[in-house]
Amino acid sequence: MVPLRPPFVDERGEIQNLVDAPLGSALVITSKHGATRGNHYHKTDFHYCWLQRGGLIYAHRPVGERGAYQRWVIQPGQLFYTPAMYEHIMEFTED
Repeated sequence: MVPLRPPFVDERGEIQNLVDAPLGSALVITSKHGATRGNHYHKTDFHYCWLQRGGLIYAHRPVGERGAYQRWVIQPGQLFYTPAMYEHIMEFTED
């Protein structure tokens, strides 16, 4: 999990900074209940993922490790991170 800094708030609304770091890309992904994504690893790439709505179970472990995956239940508004060389999987529990 990656903690979010407090948003900037004024009378117009708020701005929530999700990631303040060098990035190669930003994506929007939609998935349906029961879908599985990931189930692979990247040699050099990394992911920051923020869940807008729905729900998912996220799991990862270092490449080549035979032990259990670390698992998290991700709720809307949560940001999570996948480092390079980590096997990772997302199982969507809601649309």
